[in-house]
This record gives sequence, C-alpha cells and structure tokens, in this order.
Amino acid sequence: MTKLANLQQLAAADNQDALTADIKAATDALKVAMQAVDDVRTAADTLLGQTKPVSHEGAVADASKQLRVLLAGNAAEGDIKSAMQVLQTALDKAKPARQQAQSQATDLLTQVQNSPVRNEPAVQEMMQRLQAVMAAADQDDPKALTQDILNAMQDLQTAFNNAQAARDTANQDATALKNSVPADMADTIKDAWNHLADVQAKASRGEATTADVVAATKALADAIGQNNGIVSGPQARQAQQNAELATLGATYQPTMTTLPAAVQAGYTAIPSGYLPYTGAGVLPYTATGRTLAAGTANRVLPDTGQDTMSYLTAIGVFLFASNLFMLFAARRKREAEEN
Repeated sequence: MTKLANLQQLAAADNQDALTADIKAATDALKVAMQAVDDVRTAADTLLGQTKPVSHEGAVADASKQLRVLLAGNAAEGDIKSAMQVLQTALDKAKPARQQAQSQATDLLTQVQNSPVRNEPAVQEMMQRLQAVMAAADQDDPKALTQDILNAMQDLQTAFNNAQAARDTANQDATALKNSVPADMADTIKDAWNHLADVQAKASRGEATTADVVAATKALADAIGQNNGIVSGPQARQAQQNAELATLGATYQPTMTTLPAAVQAGYTAIPSGYLPYTGAGVLPYTATGRTLAAGTANRVLPDTGQDTMSYLTAIGVFLFASNLFMLFAARRKREAEEN
C-alpha cells in the first residue's frame, strides 16, 4: 500500500520513474498481498473450527482465544501465523490424548461388560457414568474433558475390582458351607443346597449378583440350623434310636447302678424307717426310751416278712429294667440290619 501511494504521487508529478506500468504493477502487488492476508485469516478460521472436540482443553482454549483476538483486529499476517502455530501445537497434543483416553475407556467397558460382575449395582453405576462422560466429551462439552474421562475410568476400575473381590469372598464362603453338608441331607437342606449351587452358576454367567449368592448362602445356613444338622434316611432313624436309648438309660441308670450292689451286700441298705437285715433270719429289737419287764430281755419280734418283700421288690425292678434294655437293643439291631 505504501509503495503504490508513492508511485501515485510521483506519477502526478510526471516523474519518469512512475509510469502507468509501474502503478499497475504496484496495484497487482497490493492485490496479491491482500489475498495472502485473506488466505491466512481463512486458514486461521479453519483451524479454529478444527479444535472440536478438545476446544475446551486448557492449552487449546488459551491458544484459540489469542488467535481470535488477532483476527478481530488488524493483525499482521506474521502474527496470525504465529498464533496459528501455537494453536496447532496444542491440538497435536490434545487430540491424541483424547483419542487414547476414549480407546482405553472403550476397552475397559468391554472388559467389564464381559465379566460375571457386570450387573453389580456399583459397577453398573460407574459404567453408565463413564459412558455419559464419553458421549459428552464427543460433543465438546466443557464439563467433559479428557481428565474427566480418565477419572470416570478410575472410578469404574475401582468398582470393578471391589466387585470381583466381594464375589470371590462370597463364592468361597458358599462353597465352604456346601462342602460341610453331608451327602445324606434333609430335604429342606437339600433344596437350599441346590438353590445355592444354581445361584452360583448364574452368578458365574453374570445372571445373578453377589447379593444373590450371599442370600442363598444364608438360606442354606438357616436350613442347617433349623434342622439342627440332623440328616434324613437311615442316619436320621439311627440318631432317633440313640436319643431314645440315651433317655431310657438316664431314667434307669440309678436303679441299675445301685440294685446289683444292694443284692450282693445282702440288701443291707435298708431305707430309713426299717430295721437293718442281719441275715440271721430274725430282726433284733432294741427298746429305746423304755425298760422291758423282767424276763423279757431275750425276746424277739415276730418276722412280719417286710424285709423279704423289700428284697423281692428290688430284684423285680432290676429285672424289669434289664428286659427294657434288651428290647430296645434288639429293636435297634433289627432296624440296623433292615437298613
């Protein structure tokens, strides 16, 4: 523009160095310069339009702001080009970082979606959050930056790890409880056992949650507790017989212990209120609190048969208890042979 203006002044003064051809050449040069500036500004506008979806990333946002200030004024072509270079450098860093974060997030989502714990509530929540952040970031949302994607990935990874650890613990507890139950189990225990096994199988396919495994484990434990560990079939009948014999033994054990000793000792352990038996066929009598008449010191009381009756009663009780034990023992042996 300066060169063209000088030529115009010289030409007006009829200067030989400012001919019409010189003025035309200067005008063409100005047009070329103006087109170059227009091209730079167009390129700058194009570059600004290419900042999505990372236009809100720190370095990109700062460089874009500076370039827009230059385009709004009469900035020189060189200044605009310099600002464009700063912005391009920021974009060259921000876009690969975003792409890498998105790729890693996609891989993590695929891993979690194919895992047995994908339906755990905490895992589901973090998966949905990460997917929402990724979608917003693709739309150049200022609240969904690359770091936000990374943070959501970390939250999902933590939830995923915790869910896997909880699932492993639940399965270990369930398996240990199942292994503690004998094969010959009560029907209620068997139903709870089968239900727990089914829930574990579903959980391994992601069709049941850890909470389902824990609930089924508790149901089995409750069934075992309600049945007191007693199993069905021959073992149950044997346990019942043992309990009956134990009750009978507790009832007659004092008699069975004392009667033989009493018989062997001549049944001298006479209950309180009876005279002791000496085995001489008579019961000596000793007067207490009074004096016998003269000539009666060697007299004896008549044998009333009281001692004989007591002796026979004791033997009868002993024989009765012995017969009961023999009957129960025979019954137990017979049922054991039948089983």
